[in-house]
Amino acid sequence: MVPNIRYIGNYDINAEGKFLWEILCQLRNLGVGRIVTKNEWGRKWPKQPSYLKIVRAYPSMDRWLLRGKLWADWTYRGINLGLYEFSTDLARSDWRLIHKHEEDEFMKCDTPMKPIEYPKSMPLPPYLRAICKNGDVIKMEEKRINLDLCLDPQFEMIKNLFKQVESNHGDSVYEETRPEVWLDLYGDEMPTKVEAWTAGPAELRPHFDNSVPTPLPPELEDLSLPEFKFDFTESESVNDITNVDNLNHIKMVKPVKMILVTGGVISGVGKGIISSSLGVLLKAHGYRVSFIKIDPYINIDAGTFSPFEHGEVFVLDDGGEVDLDLGNYERFLDIRLTRDNNITTGKIYQQVIERERRGDYLGKTVQTIPHVTSAIIEWVERVAAIPVDGSDERPEVCLVELGGTIGDIESMPFVAAFEKFQRPAFKDQLMTVHVSVILEPKSTGEPKTKPMQNSMRNLRASGLTPDLLVCRSERPLNKALREKIAAFGMVDLEQVVGVHDVSNIYKVPLLLHQQNVLEMIVERLQLTAVDAQGTLMLKPNLFQWTHLSNLCDSFEQEVRIAVVGKYVQIPDAYASLNKALRHAAIHAKRQLYVLSEHLELSDDLQRTEDYNSAWEMIKQCHGIVVPGGFGGRGIEGKIAACKYARENNIPFLGICLGMQCAAIEFARNVCGIKDANSTEFDKTIVGQQQVVVDMPEHKGEKKGMGGTMRLGLRETIFLTDHCKLRKLYGSRVINERHRHRYEVNPRVVPKLSQAGLLFVGMGRDEKLPNIGGNPLPYAALVKASKYENLRKVEENGIEVDRNTDTREQALLLSKIEVLCRIGSEEASTTSVRMEIVELKDHPYFVGVQFHPEYLSHPLQPSPPFFGLICAASGQLESFLRGSKIPSPVSVLKEAENYGPNVAENVLQATHSFVNKVGVLTDKYRNETGSNDSKDC
Repeated sequence: MVPNIRYIGNYDINAEGKFLWEILCQLRNLGVGRIVTKNEWGRKWPKQPSYLKIVRAYPSMDRWLLRGKLWADWTYRGINLGLYEFSTDLARSDWRLIHKHEEDEFMKCDTPMKPIEYPKSMPLPPYLRAICKNGDVIKMEEKRINLDLCLDPQFEMIKNLFKQVESNHGDSVYEETRPEVWLDLYGDEMPTKVEAWTAGPAELRPHFDNSVPTPLPPELEDLSLPEFKFDFTESESVNDITNVDNLNHIKMVKPVKMILVTGGVISGVGKGIISSSLGVLLKAHGYRVSFIKIDPYINIDAGTFSPFEHGEVFVLDDGGEVDLDLGNYERFLDIRLTRDNNITTGKIYQQVIERERRGDYLGKTVQTIPHVTSAIIEWVERVAAIPVDGSDERPEVCLVELGGTIGDIESMPFVAAFEKFQRPAFKDQLMTVHVSVILEPKSTGEPKTKPMQNSMRNLRASGLTPDLLVCRSERPLNKALREKIAAFGMVDLEQVVGVHDVSNIYKVPLLLHQQNVLEMIVERLQLTAVDAQGTLMLKPNLFQWTHLSNLCDSFEQEVRIAVVGKYVQIPDAYASLNKALRHAAIHAKRQLYVLSEHLELSDDLQRTEDYNSAWEMIKQCHGIVVPGGFGGRGIEGKIAACKYARENNIPFLGICLGMQCAAIEFARNVCGIKDANSTEFDKTIVGQQQVVVDMPEHKGEKKGMGGTMRLGLRETIFLTDHCKLRKLYGSRVINERHRHRYEVNPRVVPKLSQAGLLFVGMGRDEKLPNIGGNPLPYAALVKASKYENLRKVEENGIEVDRNTDTREQALLLSKIEVLCRIGSEEASTTSVRMEIVELKDHPYFVGVQFHPEYLSHPLQPSPPFFGLICAASGQLESFLRGSKIPSPVSVLKEAENYGPNVAENVLQATHSFVNKVGVLTDKYRNETGSNDSKDC
């Protein structure tokens, strides 16, 4: 067998295995019933097996899988020691799993270790002996002994072990030292009788014998002390536990319940919104929720997808490039996911192949079933238990969305993996929700259910039974149609839920709530009831959600925003951006209209007409957004839009590539740099023409294209307090998500700033600049530049006290010059990233290198987008002066007005309140006068 070797650092080169939790978290049921051992034990006693048989496991699910509690049946050198609790002796990469077919052979032992006789007494320390000599007794509250007072040579052997206990303030030696140390104080030649005092690993019961002749210090001979009582309480031994199933003091680890959401008939039917809405209902009623999105494509992640192929690429805090549905999950529930929450066929196959190459399968034929399906379930169960809401509490429910449609050949391994939950033993751990569409062809004029029936037949044929049917339709379903679907689908009428087209997606959770979906989930998964009063603190609650959904349609004043992009033909290509604009419009009390246009020059007559028509539409808008993108197609149109916004005082927001286009336009038309461009579009430009350059450490040509950009959550610091975005954010240091490979050239930043394009925000990369051979920390870099600025201002003779604006601008310009000089000394170690730009003397001309749309939330809009909407609607100046717009979402806190007698019934009150909305009836839709749209 090929050994599993993993050397971690130089301090532990003898560790030849894995971390224990790294092994257990990959096993079904966290390895209960399996056997693990240390390689160190095998080297010391090859004929006396030492191992742990897992009884209970409770991982902390920390980032590196190093912490947790474990209860195991411990066999040490052939002797069974009984049940033990392990918590601190697990963080060493020296563990390995004993495969099932090797267990019997491994556990054989002909010559077990001989029993050890432990002494029953130990020398009394001098201080206590002095007390006993005077006839006094003392009560020892902390059960600790300061061994520095002890002069008895018998303590020298174990003195260091006790000092570990004293320094760590534990309750017993067993908890804070390696357990086997107490059984192996003498190494390989341990005698059968230990002369020095020690204790077993499960309990610490010190017995003092004051008859041991030890010299008493002279200063303690005539010591007179008050009367104390000397008392020790016997500690409970773990070995006394005989029934493992009745361990009341052990916190049982409940499995995370799962809701599998599948789709039928067509893709894009709305599984993501349905999944998010189910999560809203669960979280609003007190349950902790997590999400997993399964994409059956073979790509490792979504990073290399074209927006035309798969829509937007959403970026997470850890730099994961994932499906846009994970953005819906985060926005709806205010959670933070990781790249592991997005499973692809490529990731699963990559993991299985790596295991096969390491020899983990022991020469077996690796097949889809069971190896691939087992890898899928292990991944899902591991990620489902990771907290995502900012707390350390395990989620109670994990929603798993399976991409594509039932019947696709790509999704068959994933469906087969979840088939195990159909067995009676796992019946209450998985609920299957099937989302399908009710087609209504214009030629017939009536809804057709046959496609849904076929998709349900495919679902049952694959081994899954639907517990809930969500029917997407243009109009509300009548009872007769629901009865027909229930009859042909072999489900109860209550299991058929209708979700018709509504004016905004925030009404979907209310639709599901009104049809008692939450009650069905609780009953099906046998979820534990939660405290109703505790749910009032959760966000978003159904009160706010109901108010939010109504606000989207209640505003009469409109604001029109033009999105000048490259992929406007595909609505999902800018999904997060459109939602961020809508969030900002709600808080600015405006009805939003987004006009997506592309300005692509062409010699073709038809495209020329489209170009001119697009310009006419842009000129009718109140604000312009130029989003990110890649490649040179349509760049000149984006640059033209930047010029139009700058010259005509149109509120403008440039994101990523949009900010770079604004810098290129300003360099050409204001700074007079002829042929200024980006090295991404023109490789022949040199010198100051290189306004935008690639970041050397993120070059795709050297490392490939996938996952090589500057990705994930990064820190940005404002260089001045006198800028619009600084006031909108309300903080000097912000964190936003990035996805780019190019940046504005630090060498041309000072020239652009001197001309009026002020770079007011700076980020940093992993590599910090060096000054005098020492790396300069981020905060120290800013502090040093500020000191340099003050000196430069004095040298230039600027009267800083008379004109605050002049003073601040001089400080900013000098600071930019210093930072860019440091950051551009060597292109290979660039650290200064200019990430926020504002145009001087413009209502709102802002560019950001990051993507603020990724962190926008319905209850907390992104500041750059909120500033754009406020500027486009003429409200920005009053907002910045302090006359803040009251957010309409903060209204409706009726739960706070409930008395103590009503608080316990808040869930019922919530249910009644939501039902008043009546979003299922045509009457409500006619009263609001809103037009249905297919936002789902």
